[in-house]
Amino acid sequence: MKKEMAGRIVRNLFAATVISLVFTGSGMLASTSAQAEGETIGISIAPADKNGLDNRSRFSYQIEPGQTVSDFVRVSNPGSTPITVTVLAADAFNAEDGAFALIESKAQSTDAGSWVTFAGGETEVALELKPAEAQVIGFQLDVPADATPGDHAGGIVASASVVGEGEIAVERRVATRMYVRVAGELQPALTLSSFSATHTGGLLPTSGAVRVNAVLSNSGNVALSGTVTLTGSTWSGIAIGQTMEVELQEMLPGSSRTVTYDLAKVPQVGFVKPKLLLRSAVDGDAPDPGPLPVVERDAFVWAMPWLVLAILVIGGGGGTLLLRRRRRRDAEHVAAWIAQTQAEAGTETISTDPAGVATGSSAGREKVKAQ
Repeated sequence: MKKEMAGRIVRNLFAATVISLVFTGSGMLASTSAQAEGETIGISIAPADKNGLDNRSRFSYQIEPGQTVSDFVRVSNPGSTPITVTVLAADAFNAEDGAFALIESKAQSTDAGSWVTFAGGETEVALELKPAEAQVIGFQLDVPADATPGDHAGGIVASASVVGEGEIAVERRVATRMYVRVAGELQPALTLSSFSATHTGGLLPTSGAVRVNAVLSNSGNVALSGTVTLTGSTWSGIAIGQTMEVELQEMLPGSSRTVTYDLAKVPQVGFVKPKLLLRSAVDGDAPDPGPLPVVERDAFVWAMPWLVLAILVIGGGGGTLLLRRRRRRDAEHVAAWIAQTQAEAGTETISTDPAGVATGSSAGREKVKAQ
């Protein structure tokens, strides 16, 4: 008995909190991990009016500084187990992978999430929901008089804490996005604050790719998504590589994101100019902020057939060495021939014809006369 109690204490001391967060127009999450066979835990949340669900996919407001708006949210339990749900608002941010995310439930909101209150001015409300039960609750959005113009993002969250396998506390969260556009001068500004590229080639000159690294920044005050198009060109502007197009997830004001794209099928032709074209857009039913920016950047990248050049250099060096050896050998042969010729030219050859007349070199004749 003591061992069992000690085991439970240890497990509770080392219990972890796992958070799962789902964003949809009618957010719903179900789990069976902590329940008996056939039982489920579920949470659902969606925009509503006082009578129930409406057709909105998210909360979206265009509002003046200092203005107040009242709205409703519907929270339901589609599971088979009674649950206690906490409803609250939270600030939004972009996660490292670019996804729309909300701060933790216990964290303090400082932007749109802090503008929401429920009945009695509370920042959160607890609901006891039976299986298949739903409740519509009201909330109030109070925009500060000094709120800055542009988009302020957050979400209405429904959270339930359950005990999973191994007595691990698990926080289940679902949320509906909330966008508050405060009136004033809008500045859509999705920019490329950094751009670089490198070429990588294979063994064959016909293979290769260009890898592009860029830092995208939303330096304006409007939430923007967009489309990224990557192309390449080389000598005389000839198109090269496989054009690629990527949808960019929505970036909230003030956020930055590092992205990496590969331009495939770029042969080793000497050099490549990769170009990245960024066209901004707005998501879903977001209000039109006016003209959207289009930005492009390019770079100069060497794409040399280094293996071929190395073979040519090595081959050229070997040919030069062989040529030098042959020239040296020919020079040695010529020198030997000259030496032999000179030796033969300096040899005395005297002979007597049948008449007794001496013939040969002049030196030989002088010697004959001296006798």
